[in-house]
Amino acid sequence: MAATGAANPSTDACGTSLSEWTVHLARLAPGKTIRAFLVLLAAAAGVGAMWGSLLAGAVAFALLLLSTSEYFFPVRFRLTADSAVAGGLASSRRMRWVSVRRVLLDDGGIKLSPLASASWLEPFRGVYLVYPCDDPKTRDGILQLVASHTGNALQQGRQS
Repeated sequence: MAATGAANPSTDACGTSLSEWTVHLARLAPGKTIRAFLVLLAAAAGVGAMWGSLLAGAVAFALLLLSTSEYFFPVRFRLTADSAVAGGLASSRRMRWVSVRRVLLDDGGIKLSPLASASWLEPFRGVYLVYPCDDPKTRDGILQLVASHTGNALQQGRQS
């Protein structure tokens, strides 16, 4: 994956970072990124033409770009002794380890969920930690940190 820096493990003494990394999803698929950006431009141009205003088009473009900022801009992930944090340009999500009920694994990352069972709310709750690179050692290190803070939630939520 396109990561700006690998996972950076260190020891914790009161809220300092155990691991930190940055992922820039737009760099993973340049062709997809160009197409997505062109769709944003076309939608903003459509709004501008519909309202007959360049300003309306610019506002539409800015709003669309902010709503897709987790894809177009880097997202920083941080694991601390008390929580997992994912933050980007327009949003930041923090989940305390004591709130994690399930941990779901997939090829791209780890979903920390506050829900005890599967629900339609799943996509809107919790924090998704995108792996920083395709290196199995790095993934295993992050997984070990998560497992050490979530206990048996990891086994209960494991997906294949």
